[in-house]
Amino acid sequence: MIEHFRPELIAIAVLLALAAPGCALLLLAAGRLLGGRFLRAGLELGTGALLLAGAAILALLGANSLIYQRLTAERPIASIAFRQLSAQQFEARLQPDGAPERTFVLDGDEWQLDARVVKWRAPAALLGLEPRYRLERLAGRHRDLSRERGARTVYGLGDARWPDLAELLDRTQRFLPWVDAYYGSSTYLPMADGAEFRVHLGQSGLVARPANVPAEQAVTEWN
Repeated sequence: MIEHFRPELIAIAVLLALAAPGCALLLLAAGRLLGGRFLRAGLELGTGALLLAGAAILALLGANSLIYQRLTAERPIASIAFRQLSAQQFEARLQPDGAPERTFVLDGDEWQLDARVVKWRAPAALLGLEPRYRLERLAGRHRDLSRERGARTVYGLGDARWPDLAELLDRTQRFLPWVDAYYGSSTYLPMADGAEFRVHLGQSGLVARPANVPAEQAVTEWN
């Protein structure tokens, strides 16, 4: 039945199994020292210290493991699907997480999504604070640089009604030591008729991946 237990619960049980007798032995050792039984007190003191040291190491490893899991986790933030309208022109349906779907017309061969990200330091991440983001722009890209310089479709995705959390944190960062930084991040992939992509946010920023066969084929040919 042990496979049904969560690993963190097993770790906590082991931690308590080490810490409880360790503390008890230290208390016993203190009593024996007061009674003048130095040899027995020394043995109990050493054993208790070893048990507490093992508990401290286990707690440190567990905390580091939790931080690592939080700092490497990705979460989906949007999906985008395409329908080709004409040569190098596509209808893009952007579905942000928790927001209404929006439709755009993009010119070019590729799409690019930009966001601004607020990142927390490890202690704040350990407490459960995840990176925050704001989608900023959706654009079409041309592989031909001459066409890219001449014409590019770009749409703003930000909401001017809400204050810019990233800029606010930047001004107050020296008073908020748990804030790591804010930075811009973008991801881009080819557009294709019927292609759909999923956009995720991790500690390194935005990453997009194909979500269906047309998208996978487009990325394969694009590479």
